[in-house]
Amino acid sequence: MAKYISLDTEKWAVQQLRDSCNGLFVDFLLIKREGLAPSNPITISTKSTTHSAARLMGITGDDGSEVDSDHVYLNPFVWQWRHKGYPRSGTYTSLERSNTLSPIVKIEHERDGMRVTLTDDYIDAVQTKLRRSKAKPLKVPIEAMAAWALRYDELPDDVSAARLIDLFKTEYNLSKEEVDAFFVNVGLPASAPFSDEPLNRNELLDHLLTLAPFGAPASATSEPESVEEDLPEDLIEYLRRDLLLSDALLRQLVTLLRAGKHLILTGPPGTGKSTLAGRLAEVSEKYASDFAFPASAGHVYTTATADWTTFDTLGGYMPTDKGTGLVFQEGLFVQALRENKWLVIDELNRADVDKAFGQLFTVLSGHNAVMPFRQDGQNVTLAFDRNSPSSGYARETGRYTVGRDWRVIATMNTFDRNLLFQLSAAFVRRFAVVHVSIPAPDELFAWIEGRGLDQADLDLVGKLLPIMADIRPLGPAIWADLVDYMSMRTKHSFGTASVTASAEASFVDAVTAYVLPQLDGLDQESLASVEGQVLELLQSDAEKARLSSTFKEVF
Repeated sequence: MAKYISLDTEKWAVQQLRDSCNGLFVDFLLIKREGLAPSNPITISTKSTTHSAARLMGITGDDGSEVDSDHVYLNPFVWQWRHKGYPRSGTYTSLERSNTLSPIVKIEHERDGMRVTLTDDYIDAVQTKLRRSKAKPLKVPIEAMAAWALRYDELPDDVSAARLIDLFKTEYNLSKEEVDAFFVNVGLPASAPFSDEPLNRNELLDHLLTLAPFGAPASATSEPESVEEDLPEDLIEYLRRDLLLSDALLRQLVTLLRAGKHLILTGPPGTGKSTLAGRLAEVSEKYASDFAFPASAGHVYTTATADWTTFDTLGGYMPTDKGTGLVFQEGLFVQALRENKWLVIDELNRADVDKAFGQLFTVLSGHNAVMPFRQDGQNVTLAFDRNSPSSGYARETGRYTVGRDWRVIATMNTFDRNLLFQLSAAFVRRFAVVHVSIPAPDELFAWIEGRGLDQADLDLVGKLLPIMADIRPLGPAIWADLVDYMSMRTKHSFGTASVTASAEASFVDAVTAYVLPQLDGLDQESLASVEGQVLELLQSDAEKARLSSTFKEVF
């Protein structure tokens, strides 16, 4: 006769699992179940862990129905419910966040998803990263874990604690080394650990709801999940893609836009500000209905210049085609209002915004502004209408409406010495200013490691990172350009098939092309320090001479 896990054992298992590890351990178990092993890299997509998540965390009633649409999975380590889209919104995103799991897995992005490979020292990394805290290096009770993972399964009639563990280890592809490192034996309850009848799912659900009611805040002892569920994960993944940006930053930006704020993204070069600004605007156009996001009919992308005046941005009089009079011509901003398109302004700091924005100051703060122009027989007016989601133009009144869903997203490069004008306090008050920072050097290096550099090239880049971090930190986009060039230059010949660039030659080329332009504005002492430290990385006298000569020519 077949056996099943008893209800009392399940109650015991859940209690044992709580606080034995943090919530990230679920993500590790899911990719292990998908087949990840030291000798077996796997490719996962945003949906590839769906079945594994259902096996490990899924809760259904006796009739097979879901608990409800928003509470489908229960994480046994933190007693928190996860929504239906968890495999997409949790595991994939957690893996993609290199600051979370980079010591454990290496990631290469492919057409069908991401290629995941365990690092050489992943066991130590798991112990450090996934336990609840360094002060409490607890292991997971393996009998409890097995009982939970196989809670609905039909088991052999001669099942024992050891057999149950073996079934669990087999399904999750756990090696002896992993079991020894992550789990501890505690034994099953002495009293009736197994039953002749399948688990009553409704009774288990009732018990779980007493421990973790829907909507209840996490207990004080629980750590936060790897990914917050307050915003759609598809939206966060769309924004991030190839950018090295944290979930927290992306969620902050989305929340600000939802709350009615215009944005200014500041930060060093190469952090992804311009790309991110465009993607936020794309979301407003393509995915507003899916994500309850402010809607638009598209966006206008432009780069600010020092020559901007209100004529360029708001508009002004121009001679008619026949030269018989003057007619109002819309500026860039006003045209965007008429077409209900968001404004994305790159390098905002290059413009004299007080001169260029004019009356837009007033309307962005929620008040009407009458411009000194007439159109269609009416005074041209800019008006904020919180009752209208869309912007537009009414010919009968001459009014350009700023709807509640209309936004301006701007970027500023904080390292550009050509900051022609300082933004006024009056302007900044109308925006939420968010700093897009550079990742920590170790996080940045982990990200660079996955871009396919040869070891000699990687060693040089790894030594260059701390040099730049101390003097002029550079964002991921600049490092990506540098790395991609080196990879191409080292692996491919130029002119003849027998000529291949050395690692140092490609490194000097890349530094000249991508790093030196970012040093503009540094004092001579800092420049000399960079030059001296970079020269120390080179062995070739010829390449040293070439780099030194370039420094002298440029600076």
